[in-house]
Amino acid sequence: MRKYLLLALVTGFIAIVVAPPAYADSVRIAPLQYQTDLKKGEKKKGFVDISNPSNENVNVKLYVNGFSQTDNHGNLTFFTSEQMSKGLLLDYDSASIGAHQTLRLYFWADGTKLPTGDLFGVIFAETQSADQPGTNTTARVGTLVEIVNQTPGSRHVEIAKLDVPVVQFGDNVGGVVSVKNPAPKTSATGFFPDITVEVALWGSKTEFKGPLVFAGNTRTTGFTVPSNQFGFYEVKVKAADAEASKIVFLMTGWWRIVMPVVIIMIIGSVFLINKYRPHKKATIRSRIKHFAALIRKR
Repeated sequence: MRKYLLLALVTGFIAIVVAPPAYADSVRIAPLQYQTDLKKGEKKKGFVDISNPSNENVNVKLYVNGFSQTDNHGNLTFFTSEQMSKGLLLDYDSASIGAHQTLRLYFWADGTKLPTGDLFGVIFAETQSADQPGTNTTARVGTLVEIVNQTPGSRHVEIAKLDVPVVQFGDNVGGVVSVKNPAPKTSATGFFPDITVEVALWGSKTEFKGPLVFAGNTRTTGFTVPSNQFGFYEVKVKAADAEASKIVFLMTGWWRIVMPVVIIMIIGSVFLINKYRPHKKATIRSRIKHFAALIRKR
């Protein structure tokens, strides 16, 4: 029995020692997104950091692809793009990153080699076997690059749906807005629409960038606005050149504590007034007078 137990322990130890390093979990890239605008003929330098927190050396292949949005959920597809490869130039096409080390990869976004408009690429770091470079790909991480070269594409949007609960309590007014880019699917345009949410009148306002929406797609995002209000208000949502609104009833902020107390006090006051006001005596006297008048007539 002891022999079998010893054999099992030795086998498990060997399996752990010779197991290949988990490259998929060891390489990270930052930032995950890079945005820039280029003037005519302009070049801009940027960088990404590729880190290896594992205990093993990692070889990485570095290259550029294009990407596009495939559906309304923000899913992406990546593809080989000669334009992006020429216009987004990397310092290296491969590198070895030591254990617990970080590689800073510089790149140039060259407006002279890129078409005008909205451009979308990705810088990939693809891990490979440390013993056999160029084979046994195990993982891939990337930074999305969004470039507006000179003139941006269409920034026209439509608000496909505005969902705001009619009655709201708490410290915020919340809701969901769906924004559509109505440009034809074949158009090379995509952008992050500027969204403004305002509670009118006299309410708070918040501004933020919406999700990336490619031509022909619709994206949905939630929002919250700080609120300390009681009564009916209009929630206005502006996204680029589109606008929608909805009337809601709010009892938010300290009003959600004050108003129940006020209502209870009013109900209690009405009850006490009805209970103790001298309406009963007046009713009895009026009935006596009415009965005496009937007797006199007879």
